[in-house]
Amino acid sequence: MEFMRQQNWKDRTYRFLIAQAISLLGSSIVQFAIIWHITLETSSGTMMTYAVICSFAPQIIVSLFAGVLLDRFNRKAIIMIADSVIALTTLALFFILGMNPGNLTWLFIALAIRSIGTGIQSPAVNAVIPQLAPEEMLMRINGYFVSLGSLIAFLSPAAAALVLGLAGFRAALLVDVVTAIIGVGITATILFPALQHTDKEAISEIQGIKDGFRYLRTHPLLKRLFIFEAMALFLFSPVFMLALISERSFGGEYWRLASMESAYGLGAIIGGIFIGWWGGFSNRMSTVLLAGGCLGILMISLGFLPFWPFITVLFVWGLFNPSYEASLITMIQERVEPDMHGRTFGFLQIVIASSLPLGMILFGPLADVISIEQIFIINGSLVAALVVFARYVMKLEQV
Repeated sequence: MEFMRQQNWKDRTYRFLIAQAISLLGSSIVQFAIIWHITLETSSGTMMTYAVICSFAPQIIVSLFAGVLLDRFNRKAIIMIADSVIALTTLALFFILGMNPGNLTWLFIALAIRSIGTGIQSPAVNAVIPQLAPEEMLMRINGYFVSLGSLIAFLSPAAAALVLGLAGFRAALLVDVVTAIIGVGITATILFPALQHTDKEAISEIQGIKDGFRYLRTHPLLKRLFIFEAMALFLFSPVFMLALISERSFGGEYWRLASMESAYGLGAIIGGIFIGWWGGFSNRMSTVLLAGGCLGILMISLGFLPFWPFITVLFVWGLFNPSYEASLITMIQERVEPDMHGRTFGFLQIVIASSLPLGMILFGPLADVISIEQIFIINGSLVAALVVFARYVMKLEQV
C-alpha cells in the first residue's frame, strides 16, 4: 500500500478531489435553492430552524453506523452510493413538486434524506484522504480541499441565483443530478489503495460503534477537541441564518443572498490556498484556536454593520475559516490510526450534525424575539471567551 500510495498519490488524490468538488457544486446549488425557497416563502426563523434540523439531524444516527462501515468495507463504493442517493432524492423531489408544487413538506423530507447521504459521504471523504496521500502532505491537501469547497461556496450562490432567476426552482434541482453523474463517474475510475486493518476479526456494527466510543474515551486529545468543536459550532450556528438576516435587515433579493454567500466563499478560497501553502503552525491546536478566536471577534462585528461592511466582514471570515477547519481535520488524521478514521470522522460528523441543529433550536426561535444582530454580539463574545478558556484546558504544550 505504501509503495503504491507514494508512486501515484498525486494523480489519484487530485482526481478524487475534483470529483468531489463537482458533486459538491451541484449539491450546494440545490441546498441554497431549497433553503432560500423556504425562507422567502415563509420569512420565519422557526421554519429556518426546521430546515436546518432536517439538514443535519439525520446525520447524527447515520454517522454512527457510517463510521463502522467505512472502517470495514470499500470506502470508494460507499462514497459513490451516498452521492447517488442524494442525487436520486433530488430527482424525485423534482417530479413530486411538478405534481404538488405548493407543499413545503416535501422540501423538508428531501432535506432529511439528503442529510443521510451527507452523513455518510462527509466522514468518508475525510477518511479517504489519508488513504490516498502521504502523511506529510495531509495539511496541504486538506487546505486545498477546503479551498475547493470554498470555491464552491463562492460560485454556488451566484449559480443558484442565476438558475432560480432564469429557470425557476424546479430546474435548479436538476443541476445536482447532472453533477452527481459526473462526480460518480470520475470516482469510479480511481484505484484506491487497500486499507490495512490492525483488527482482522469481523465485528458487528454495534460492536464497532462500542469500540469507537472506547477509543474516543481513552484518547484525551480527541475528547477535548470534540467538546471544543461542539461548543464552538453551537455558538456559530446563527451564521447559518444569513438568508433570514438579508430578508429582515437588508432586503430579500436573490443578489443580496448570493453576495453574502459569495463574499465568504471568495475569502475562503484565498484562505484555503494560503493554509495549503503555509501548512499552519507545527502545533495544529495553536492554529485552530487562533483562527477560532478571530472568528469570534468577527462575529461580534457582524452585529453592528450595514450591508456592504457586513459583506466585507464575511469575506474576512472566509479568510480565517480554512485555517480552523483544515487544522482540526489534519490533527485527527495525523493522530488517529487509519482503521479508526471512519469511526472518528463519523463521530466528528455527529458533533457537527448535532451542534448546529441544537444551536438553531435555540437561536432560530430567539431570532423571532430579539434581533439576529444581538445574537451575533452575544455569541461572538462567548466564542472569544471559549478560545481563551480552551487555551489552558487543551494544554497546548502537549499536543
